[in-house]
Amino acid sequence: TRAGLSEDDTLAIRHGKPTGDDRLDALLALGREITGDVGHVQDATWQQGLDAGWSVEELQELYAHVAVNIYTNYFNHFAGTELDVPEAPELGSTT
Repeated sequence: TRAGLSEDDTLAIRHGKPTGDDRLDALLALGREITGDVGHVQDATWQQGLDAGWSVEELQELYAHVAVNIYTNYFNHFAGTELDVPEAPELGSTT
């Protein structure tokens, strides 16, 4: 498990399925919207995060984590860095 999540949990998250945890789902929705719309999020998505119990500071921290991950991923592609962890398996279709 990673961060207390089972492999099934992480696969469900990667497929965009709800986790059953409203707080986590709100954070994931915000993260997906940040990455999917080059940093822009709808007011309703932001409010969903607040309503789920995340503070403004925690949601701002999510932006920082997304930005750092994008930067390091892009730089690692440029530098040709080899992964030192196993690659995540390709996602197949969900049924």
